[in-house]
Amino acid sequence: SLGDVNGITITGSQTTIRNINVRRFSATGISISGSDVLSRDVTIRNVVSRLNGDSGLFVATATDSSILTISNSRFTNNGGSGISGSGEFDEVSIINVELSDNSYDGVSISSKLVTAQQISANNNGGAETFSSDDPGIGLEIDGATDVTIEDITTRDNTKENILIGGEPLTRSVTIYNASIKRSEDADVLRIESETE
Repeated sequence: SLGDVNGITITGSQTTIRNINVRRFSATGISISGSDVLSRDVTIRNVVSRLNGDSGLFVATATDSSILTISNSRFTNNGGSGISGSGEFDEVSIINVELSDNSYDGVSISSKLVTAQQISANNNGGAETFSSDDPGIGLEIDGATDVTIEDITTRDNTKENILIGGEPLTRSVTIYNASIKRSEDADVLRIESETE
């Protein structure tokens, strides 16, 4: 037995992945990380990552000046999250991306600045865990000071459809053209925001 196998594993910085289809790997579809040099600037375009045992895409960063750009892609039916990250990015852009039917969250990422446009994040969650941090958030953003979300459809996730918070507490959130259906066991939208 080969054990857990990622579809693609990349260690380094200045990474671009485009025009590929990754599916049915026992671990993560695409893993961009490493022990010595974690990724800095990452661009993902025209990628489909689905039916993998863990997350569709996992990206780790070791510096707060990293930029992550994901566009025209699908991360669906994965055993973990559609997109997950480790470390805090300086800027994340997610444009025209489907994040649906994943066992954990649609996307779970930490970044200071976040732009999410033309997002579909539906039917995420359902994995059994033994902690209080149950999965099933459509779009989870931690540590952001400024968030812009435009043209999003999110429904039927087992937890919040959109969760924005973490440290530092969010200062500016703009959401428009959103179609959000109520989650049964959680808030539709939760923002943990700084008050002055």
